Amino acid sequence: MGTHRKLKPVDLDSYKPLRELVLEAIREAIINGTLKPRERLMEIQLAEELGVSRT
Repeated sequence: MGTHRKLKPVDLDSYKPLRELVLEAIREAIINGTLKPRERLMEIQLAEELGVSRT
């Protein structure tokens, strides 16, 4: 658990749908190594880091 990563918050003023912004942020984090292979993703933590609601 004590993961100390920080994902870049999504731009809530974008014209794109929120789900697309979240997908792009997660994809970018995988490509740049912020998210490691086989790393468990916690929904609450992802939502907080991305600045979005879980629902």
